[in-house]
Amino acid sequence: MKPVVVFAHPRSGSFIRQAAGAYVDELEQYGHTVEVRDLYTIGFNPVLSEEELAGKGPVPGRKQVFRRHGPEGRIEADRLSTLDSDEEGQPLLVPVMRGGRRVVALPGLQAIRAHAAAELASLPEALSHRTSGPPLHVEIAPTLERLAREEDRRVDTA
Repeated sequence: MKPVVVFAHPRSGSFIRQAAGAYVDELEQYGHTVEVRDLYTIGFNPVLSEEELAGKGPVPGRKQVFRRHGPEGRIEADRLSTLDSDEEGQPLLVPVMRGGRRVVALPGLQAIRAHAAAELASLPEALSHRTSGPPLHVEIAPTLERLAREEDRRVDTA
């Protein structure tokens, strides 16, 4: 197993850095090669700018993400749409809890490993080497864009 530890904090002595370090040390003691990603040191900015927020108010309704694969089985794009849409692709969001109760059985370790391996194998070539590359393309379905515009107009006139 090659775990990846992802965290972000600007201070070198922070609790989160110490916790991440202790976790990495523990994994390495058990013989794992650990990859550490500090989002702060690579310049990740978790705050959206005003330009990025423009026109991005809440969109009413329940959502679904559909994943489209190309002819070679690699992911081409994900599309955010409404739950009841008939978009092309595999729906990714599935209910796991209802009314505080699990509605699907937990997969076993072998099933989890197989799923993770299949997902990694389906990554676009540019993303399959854990190096920086273009982000996975995410589309917004026209139905969802229309609902967002209607909601923005409703909020602006309220």
